[in-house]
Amino acid sequence: MKNKKIKSLIRNRTFRKVSSATTLLLMLFAYNQCELIMRPKSNKKSLGETSQINNESTYHSDNTNSDTGNEETTIPPEVEVVVKAKVQTGMKDYEQILETMSVLTGISSSNDNIQNVYEDIKTQLPEKNDIKTFMAAHQVGIVKLASEYCHRLVENQSARSLVWPGFNFGESAANAFSSVGRQNFINQTVNKFWGRSIASEFEVGMSSQLLNQLTNDLMAGENTGSNNLTRTIAKGICISVLASAPVMML
Repeated sequence: MKNKKIKSLIRNRTFRKVSSATTLLLMLFAYNQCELIMRPKSNKKSLGETSQINNESTYHSDNTNSDTGNEETTIPPEVEVVVKAKVQTGMKDYEQILETMSVLTGISSSNDNIQNVYEDIKTQLPEKNDIKTFMAAHQVGIVKLASEYCHRLVENQSARSLVWPGFNFGESAANAFSSVGRQNFINQTVNKFWGRSIASEFEVGMSSQLLNQLTNDLMAGENTGSNNLTRTIAKGICISVLASAPVMML
């Protein structure tokens, strides 16, 4: 009973750290999406659009009186741009997320353990592709599903060798995740789950820093001579990348 409690605490602590890293990755890509919406394509076009927005954004308030006349309120152009922007990016729904993770990891979506987790958290996953309906609860569900996929992936020797060729899971965490080893592992994970065409060099660089920090956090206070920790770190990096925005977005 005591061992089960200890293992549960370790899993919970690891889950919290991984969830934090995944949230930071999500914020990074969300911020860049907002920048793309706000950024004008050219000065000339921007001025024209601003003029049009100013014309369209003035409206009459319903609260009018005969003494003062109609009251007008002007919406700031930068706010109007975001409100009127047509979102080009959508979020995958629950079935698309399930199958996407399966394709990327090589773990069958019909796996009993995957299906058990999926049925438990299905209602926590996005129902629609509209990214404006995405909530924090959805991200928690996504991380839970990614956790199970990554656990099955790391524990499956043939499947993991396709994602991380040459990585020795039998080595101690200190050796396996040396400065060179961890960067290779991170690069392989990003290349497999995202592909270089999905994320910009800036996003990949920032994500690499976050995943390096996650590795440090998972190693802190642990027995770095253990290969069990090697698998824990591998699963943590796997979950963070698999549950992140580039994988979840359409």
